[in-house]
Amino acid sequence: MSTVGPDDFATFFHDSNVPQVIARTDGTFDYVNPAFEELMGCPASELVDRPFIDMVDPRDREATVAELNRLVNGRPTLQFENRYLTADGTKTFRWAAVPGPRDMIFATVVDVTREKARTQAYEQYVRQLEMAEEMARVGTWKVDLVRSEVYWSPEVRRIHGTPADYEPELAEAIGFFHPEDRHVVEGLLNEAIEERGSFQFKLRLIRTDGTERIVRSSGRVEVDAEGEAVSVFGVFADVTEDEGIQASLAEQARRAQAQASRLKALQQLSMMQEFGGIEDTVAAYLGAARTKTGMARLCLTMDPEALLPAWGTEPALDTALMAAVLRHGRKRSGVGHHGAFIAAPVRVGSRIRGVLALFDPDATQPPADYDVEFIGLVAASVGQLIRENEQDASIEHQRHLFESLFRDAPVAIVVASAMDRRIMLVNPMFERLFGYSQDELAGRETSVLYADRADFLAMGRARFNAASSESGDDDAFELSMARADGTHFDAELVATVVRDEAGAPLAFMGQIRDITERKEVERLKSEFVAVASHELRTPLTSVLGSLRLLEVASGQFGPEERQMVELAARNGRRLKDLVDDVLDIQKLEEGRFQPEQRSLSVAQLLDEAVRLNRPLFAGTGVRVQVQCQDSLLVQADEQRLQQVLANLLSNAAKFGSTGSLVEVEASRRGDYVRFEVRDRGPGISEEFRPRIFEKFAQSGQSRTRRVGGTGLGLAISKALVEAMEGRMGFEDRPGGGTSFYFELPLASVLEARA
Repeated sequence: MSTVGPDDFATFFHDSNVPQVIARTDGTFDYVNPAFEELMGCPASELVDRPFIDMVDPRDREATVAELNRLVNGRPTLQFENRYLTADGTKTFRWAAVPGPRDMIFATVVDVTREKARTQAYEQYVRQLEMAEEMARVGTWKVDLVRSEVYWSPEVRRIHGTPADYEPELAEAIGFFHPEDRHVVEGLLNEAIEERGSFQFKLRLIRTDGTERIVRSSGRVEVDAEGEAVSVFGVFADVTEDEGIQASLAEQARRAQAQASRLKALQQLSMMQEFGGIEDTVAAYLGAARTKTGMARLCLTMDPEALLPAWGTEPALDTALMAAVLRHGRKRSGVGHHGAFIAAPVRVGSRIRGVLALFDPDATQPPADYDVEFIGLVAASVGQLIRENEQDASIEHQRHLFESLFRDAPVAIVVASAMDRRIMLVNPMFERLFGYSQDELAGRETSVLYADRADFLAMGRARFNAASSESGDDDAFELSMARADGTHFDAELVATVVRDEAGAPLAFMGQIRDITERKEVERLKSEFVAVASHELRTPLTSVLGSLRLLEVASGQFGPEERQMVELAARNGRRLKDLVDDVLDIQKLEEGRFQPEQRSLSVAQLLDEAVRLNRPLFAGTGVRVQVQCQDSLLVQADEQRLQQVLANLLSNAAKFGSTGSLVEVEASRRGDYVRFEVRDRGPGISEEFRPRIFEKFAQSGQSRTRRVGGTGLGLAISKALVEAMEGRMGFEDRPGGGTSFYFELPLASVLEARA
């Protein structure tokens, strides 16, 4: 490369539109080009001979000194990032530097401040996409026919009940369907692949927990330029609860397939097409004509055979060496019959995506080490350009997909500001349900959606405040909401906090469903049960009275007759308990229950509860242990509190294993007394957890244990506790079993309020 002289390099550095510097190993700048001056926003006179560590953000100075020491020890720097204090504020730079002669360091710098912002935006779009899938309850899947791989989105995994890292084979994915439906899936899939068409179905799915669900899926085969099937892409939804999402699913499939088609168009580009125009981009990046580099031709490719000279037909480079660059990711240089060459890998992230080659057919000497290192820096910069372009395209794709899922979700969605609960976005389903348009609602307080402003204020205290925003769990509420025309309807609202990377609330998102029909069905059912219970009570009282007389006179009967009388009396009392429970539920739901609260000794309450229920434990072999802090007083209705304790102790006796220990404990928790009943039973199954406090809810164990129940005890207990200004719940116990607990206010707290 004897054609290159010092003046050529000086001209190259000065004319380049890439910020470049020459630094000394003592930590000062020796030379900066105009592009670097523009980047820093100050002239070279303020930069040269000044310790550059003074310009580095204090947070990055230690790392910068360590990287300088690496360079002093002869090790080049690639992809090192730090923050500089410029005239325009703090900027993030990515450095590539190599040690040079005479204690000099040659470096190029790229301003990656925008790239960092794009990366954060990309990660946010990914989170929003997953959130949109969860909101819409619609997932996506893909079968790669070339690689024989199956992809499931997080929502599809949730529907199947599989772990987040589960990656099924195709046969395993089909195996989740009901045995009678698997051949339908296989037939539709094979037919679509053969005919390059699409399909849809609604079939039965067996989750990993054994529950059966109804799922709906639509799919379409993707083909390559030769018309060969390369993949199948589709959407997937659980429609067990709501068949009404069918129309939305079809629209979702159409839009998702359109997105897939655009993605396929990008994937079908050959590598040479992918790098189209990059050669000119690199030439412009160097800021000078190609001849200024001292070499004749620049080329970027994934195919070593494509590296041909500017003239002639024989390969200018040893293709084996070029393949080695791709395979091992190291720079190569040399000289042969066809001239001198330098080849450096182009990395995009952690992958090698191509080779940047610079060669001169007329040269007879090998390139200088400095030339080799410099082309390596250029290759690194080219890789960064490609990465930014791909990242921009990916962010745009994610944005379109998120917007599609939000727009076509089969549930009404509203997004409100975390600062003042003012509406930011609503989806089309919301507009149809409430009769408002997006423009009519934008900027308005969400109170416009509530039938009663008191509900709006109560919701703010319960959910939309600084304390509750610390929770990441979804909260579900039932309340009355108002349409634009003034009519009201019963709704279920699921509220979610949307957070930034630091966990700070950005917005509140609400998913709203019209449950008017469901509430009407519940009302009719409750009325029927209540009427039936009232009608049963009078004749049942007479029957029980007669049975008690027969029990008194049972000594005059034979053994078989006495057994029949005892069985009839026992079943009659159980029927009376059921009627009483139903009437209690009705009274609680209608708000007619008024607790007679007074100050009570917690220790005495627990002793009395265990004494009254000891016969239950004697019959099961389960032992009871009581622990209570001294002098605790609680404000409650004694009779109803004993009813709650009796229900929890009864359940512990039913489900505790023979010879196990039931622990009953009361302790102070802030302004509340916490009552706990802990057993060593089989625990609560996952599918039963959401329904455990519902009326007539019974787990599978209840129907197979030696002692039955009405399925109303926990529903009544929870309602009684809440009527006494308390709260109730349950937890799994380490090692097996369940802990049911409820909390009631301390007597001193309620007396202070009064």
